[in-house]
Amino acid sequence: MKTFKIGFKNYNKNYRIIIQSWFYSNSFSNSNRNSNLNRFIIRKMSSDSFNYDFDLAVIGGGSGGLAAAKAAANVGAKVICFDYVVPSNHGSKWGLGGTCVNVGCVPKKLFHVAALHGEAMKHDVGAFGWEFKNLNENGNGNGNGNGNGNGNGNGNGNSHGNENSQEHGLGHLDRNELPFQNNWNTLVTKIQNHIKSINFAYKVDLRKNSVQYQNSFVTFKDSHTIQFEQNGQIKYVTSKYFLIAIGGRPNQLNIEGGQFAITSDDIFSLKRAPGKTLVIGGSYVALECAGFLTGLGYDTSVMLRSIALRGFDQQMANKVLDYMKDFCHTKIIHKAIPIRIKLLENKQLEVTYQQSLSLSSSSSSSSSSSSSSSSSSSSSSQEQSIIYTEIFDTVLCAIGRHCSADKLGLKEIGIQLDAQTSKIIVNEFDQSSLNHIYAVGDCAFGIPELATVAVQAGKLVAQRLFTNSKQLIDYHSIATTVFTPIEYGSIGLSEEDAIAKFGNQNIEIYHMQASPYEQCIIEKREPFVSYLKMIINKADNEKIVGLHIISPNAGEIMQGFAIAFKMGATKEHFDNTIGIHPTTAELFTTMTITKSSGTPLPKGGCPSCS
Repeated sequence: MKTFKIGFKNYNKNYRIIIQSWFYSNSFSNSNRNSNLNRFIIRKMSSDSFNYDFDLAVIGGGSGGLAAAKAAANVGAKVICFDYVVPSNHGSKWGLGGTCVNVGCVPKKLFHVAALHGEAMKHDVGAFGWEFKNLNENGNGNGNGNGNGNGNGNGNGNSHGNENSQEHGLGHLDRNELPFQNNWNTLVTKIQNHIKSINFAYKVDLRKNSVQYQNSFVTFKDSHTIQFEQNGQIKYVTSKYFLIAIGGRPNQLNIEGGQFAITSDDIFSLKRAPGKTLVIGGSYVALECAGFLTGLGYDTSVMLRSIALRGFDQQMANKVLDYMKDFCHTKIIHKAIPIRIKLLENKQLEVTYQQSLSLSSSSSSSSSSSSSSSSSSSSSSQEQSIIYTEIFDTVLCAIGRHCSADKLGLKEIGIQLDAQTSKIIVNEFDQSSLNHIYAVGDCAFGIPELATVAVQAGKLVAQRLFTNSKQLIDYHSIATTVFTPIEYGSIGLSEEDAIAKFGNQNIEIYHMQASPYEQCIIEKREPFVSYLKMIINKADNEKIVGLHIISPNAGEIMQGFAIAFKMGATKEHFDNTIGIHPTTAELFTTMTITKSSGTPLPKGGCPSCS
């Protein structure tokens, strides 16, 4: 055992604290010694620290909570992290890591990639010379290459496949006719195993950082005390500071039979193949789920009450929707709301919904297999409301998310919640109405609902509390990507918001279309699937205020440009940047055509070369 002394002078109170007899074991690692030493000093520096069990209690073991807990512990704070998952209506639950890891970003991206592989095999690989052996002229026998876009072979490899195969590859075949299929159970098992490995790694990481972990649901007893149940007993913990990062949960359908619909909490661990699926909602979660379900070969419909991707640039949103409809063949049911869901004896779901159609087009429905049961028209809107019924194997509800902060006893201790969303109202320092209780991530009102936002906010709160940092998070320069079959990445303002903020006279919009080299020789693909848009403020040295791209790998592209955007890039900065050729992203560096000019976008050739 060793003994040493530390001298620390508190100039505000004009006294010197002499810490004596600080013992530690030789078996401690240097990091543990430093962490314990820092913790002791931090608690001694605060006159009331020893009145509490912990310096920081984190409620929520998701992206923001874990980031804050580890950041605080790394500088010596004594930290406890609580996490508890209330099972979904269908019994789905998961481990440490929150929405992102378990039922959000991570599984979504893996399902998205799985679907892209399927789409590539179905539509693309033949154009690059790959041939499916053992296919007959209908795509399911002993031929060589009809399904590859070239159409060679019908059983002996010496004659041509049918005209449909030459023109469309395997795209004309339904799921059961394809020479390959996705095995849902294999995909789910692989992804869930990956998620469990992350859950375990997070627990190990907390232990390594000396963060105490407790898997319990907590409520506030008073402003510095929380209570929870452990082994049938009620226990209490006090803390000087609290950080709430409980995220959000999907909204449920408030209709008759709404309990039969699953949500994003359930789809990634569904124990059966979803089959024919109806996705209700126009959010990015809805379109992402519909996109990968279609790509995996399932008959998928999206029911939209109004617009898709509300809050995003609507020109870009409509291009995403058109691609899903025209190329992926995802069915879109516009201007419709569900009325009831009925569970049939064979476990299928009969969905009754109301759709508003213009009188000129009311004779045809968006869903060809539906049957009309009644209709009514409005002379003022010239629309007719028709009731349809259709049978699905799965109904997935993606109509937004809510926060359960109202279940923590926060109102009782004086914390203000938003009346509609129950989210915690915070200031620019991420503080609630009680300044020692913080909230980050999806449970904080008015904050972008993105995992990386919660991570950054959580880290910065911990640094402000336990170091001399004054840094605040910038909530206005955040890049994001919607992982639909054709990805949409963006940062900054939409066209609509830019015009509303700066005025139409001060806004210029540069744009370009392109056929990505991943797809440019595939006849089946749309010829100009990629679209790029740069929004600049003419009144501010042509500063870029919005950047948007629809393209394969848009997320990877936008991440790099986000740094330039955050640093205040102008059109001139982009013009003076030499692009990487041949890429889609390089078109941001060669933009000359504005929307206001009315100049048609080029067709054919290489836009970057010209």
